[in-house]
Amino acid sequence: MIASEIGIDPNNTSYWIYAPDENGTSPILGKIEEWFSRSGEKAKLKRRLQELEQENAILRSLIQK
Repeated sequence: MIASEIGIDPNNTSYWIYAPDENGTSPILGKIEEWFSRSGEKAKLKRRLQELEQENAILRSLIQK
């Protein structure tokens, strides 16, 4: 279920998806790490967007004065 949820078809893989490979990683762990990495980037982008919107509002108020 976990593999399917993160985009790995457990019926169509040529390796064991939960056991570590020769590098000590597993495909499922790699997908989970990728997902968390993207989540962190999204949070940073949202914060930056909020900062820019606040700066924009301040600049607009200064222009109107």
